[in-house]
Amino acid sequence: IMDYSIYDKTYTYSDTCSLFVAHTNMTVSVGGDLSSDAASPGLLHEGFKVLNRTVTRKNPTMLFDIRRNAQGEIDLMHFYACLPNFGPQVFSYLLYSRTPWIQEAEIRQLVAEDNNTGVFDMTGCVVTAPDAWRRCGILPRVNDLLLV
Repeated sequence: IMDYSIYDKTYTYSDTCSLFVAHTNMTVSVGGDLSSDAASPGLLHEGFKVLNRTVTRKNPTMLFDIRRNAQGEIDLMHFYACLPNFGPQVFSYLLYSRTPWIQEAEIRQLVAEDNNTGVFDMTGCVVTAPDAWRRCGILPRVNDLLLV
């Protein structure tokens, strides 16, 4: 679960990522600066935060190909970030979808389109589609969704 808060007066944002890893709930806070370039509004700089203070260097992060529904809400967003340098340079590529029911074939097509641009390092990209989340119990199984 990603929970973003954007603060217009300070031109900053924070993001709390809550996930379930190895049977443990884990929350990671990141935050940073919104783009100051109107021509590139999705270019952010963020780092890890502890007690509301950034404790790592702020690395480039890019939000792109943002798709909205008829109400103007974001339906799909691509995310690419340079992660803090704890050894070899590592990148994070994520697709945020408002719906958890996006199919693996659609995910793979979106990833392929981004990979074909030649802009991103997609080496080692792992696709985790809804079926994987169902197997580990994060999402309900299809049969559990049927009301009788």
